Amino acid sequence: MAEQAAQPGYKQAVVDAADGNTLDADQIADAVRRIDGLQATKAANAQQLIAASGSQGIRLIDDLDEQTLRRLTAFDANSLETDKVASAVETIEELSGTQVTRGRRLLADADEDGFRLVADADSDTVDDVLSLSLDTSGTTFPDDLADQVRVGLAQGYSREHFSTNSWAKYVYPDAESAMEVAGMITRELDELDSNPNVEGAARVAAKEGEGGTGSFLIDLPKPEISDKPVKGAALEIRAGKWKAGDLDSGTLQLSYEPNVDLTDIEEVDGNPVEDIAEQVYGTEDLTSKVRNDLGVNSGGKTPEFDSLQSSVDGGGSVYVEAKNVEKGDTDLSNTQMTVITRTESQANYLNDKFDNQSWFTAKAADGL
Repeated sequence: MAEQAAQPGYKQAVVDAADGNTLDADQIADAVRRIDGLQATKAANAQQLIAASGSQGIRLIDDLDEQTLRRLTAFDANSLETDKVASAVETIEELSGTQVTRGRRLLADADEDGFRLVADADSDTVDDVLSLSLDTSGTTFPDDLADQVRVGLAQGYSREHFSTNSWAKYVYPDAESAMEVAGMITRELDELDSNPNVEGAARVAAKEGEGGTGSFLIDLPKPEISDKPVKGAALEIRAGKWKAGDLDSGTLQLSYEPNVDLTDIEEVDGNPVEDIAEQVYGTEDLTSKVRNDLGVNSGGKTPEFDSLQSSVDGGGSVYVEAKNVEKGDTDLSNTQMTVITRTESQANYLNDKFDNQSWFTAKAADGL
């Protein structure tokens, strides 16, 4: 049992809730009793939450199951301004249906990062973030993958990974703030998942097993982790959205692993492994590095492209690969490659490098 002095403002918030007739006496009594049953630090955090948010905080405490309540009250109340706690709780408790459930889980799972994201967001961004759903049926991905993405976005936002002073200004040139970037990531990912002609949106977001190489939108493991993986995933989503909008027929498969035997790639006319080594690394002597990148060598990684537009007229498939750096990929028989870069200068560099290669095109993300 928690036996310590009540946090400032807690008792008055309970009295005000009772006088305001917005909650019945049982709700208030149940919330108080549940707080009294928490470990001391969690009880203090819960009291600070109610002191900041009043009757809405009491309703939140009363409604949560035991496991979620304990996760929710694990956040460091002293690391957040009172107005952010109040604003986040008020925002979530004024929602309804699925969104309030998802919002409560975000606050519980993302700790202070979740409070910070919800408190700072406008209503459109909150709607974008909480509307995200991902179809994981038929995969090994968890049912709550979309919830995990929301946590990752909250962590990324708190760590300033979406700052419009860095990579985001190139990938999302219309975004005026980091918060808008977070909202656009979830909105575009949700649009891809709900598009009947697009497959594999969950692979873009997932992290392990069947997940794509750019898939680090979830559960960023350390506070000091760089923004590079998140940037890669955002580029992949943008590239997929651009190609899906250009899809007249057929399907678009995201995070696609080509069903080809790359061990025979050197039999293709012109020895593309040497060509790639020359164009990307400046010397054909680095063919072993190219082969390893493509998964040709034993123990090499499985080849994967950000998306594949399937052929519907016999004209060959079109692979799309989003890249942050000046790096090309392989010439597969009867295909075309489009590389999406952060900046126009990178795209121009690659197009110059691959001049006279009809299968290769580079585009800048801000032009999609």
